[in-house]
Amino acid sequence: MTERLYPYLGGLARNRKCTLVRIGGVEDHVHLLIQLARDVAVSEFVGAIKFVSSGWIHDEFPDRQTFAWQQGYAAFAVNFSGVESIAAYIDTQAEHHRKKTFQENS
Repeated sequence: MTERLYPYLGGLARNRKCTLVRIGGVEDHVHLLIQLARDVAVSEFVGAIKFVSSGWIHDEFPDRQTFAWQQGYAAFAVNFSGVESIAAYIDTQAEHHRKKTFQENS
């Protein structure tokens, strides 16, 4: 599913004048490194992305009718000098979570 979902999320970001710098995750969550447009609020962006992508997932993957994003989210501002380290963190999510599940890390 991710091979279709990730590009779709990138398109949703572009439609909102934002840039998807990096995306990655595991079965139960996704990390997005986004360069937000100046006139886009984080909460509006996340709400729209979650709403639209949930509908798309239900339409495109009939076996995922119970899919829902969690209610909350975390957002962090990143200095330009930190972009590469955040991108590397996102790139290693599958390896990181092979050792421990998301719930075990909480």
